[in-house]
Order: sequence, then structure tokens, then C-alpha cells
Amino acid sequence: PLRMPARVAVATSLAAVAIFAIPSLLGHLWLGHIDWEYAAPLMVGTVPGARLGSALTIGAEETLVRRRLAILLLIV
Repeated sequence: PLRMPARVAVATSLAAVAIFAIPSLLGHLWLGHIDWEYAAPLMVGTVPGARLGSALTIGAEETLVRRRLAILLLIV
């Protein structure tokens, strides 16, 4: 194992996703491929979800963060 803290692993993963998602979003936006009926509710849910996730993570013990991440990954 890399012995990387779960917070660092999640933050690194999110940063990498953002780097690839932004150009993809712009390309699909330019081509008109976005179905706003489906995209808008997802966008609205992103901000509260991010705030909830950070609230549950900040100040939590590393083992609790790892456990929550494992449960989330099993659900998804």
C-alpha cells in the first residue's frame, strides 16, 4: 500500500477528474450534446453534496474517513 491518507487520495482523484472534465464539458457544450433536462438536476445536487462530503470529512479520524470511503465505493 502507498500509505496515503484517504483525504489526500480523494482530493487528488477529484483534482484529476476536474482536469479532464472541464475540457470535456466545454467540448460537449460547444457541440450541443448536453441534455439540460438531465444535467441541471445533477449540477444542482453537486454543491450540497460537496459541502456535505467535506463536512463529514473535516475533523474526522482517518479510520472513519477510510470506512466511509469504503462504504461509498461498495454502494457505487
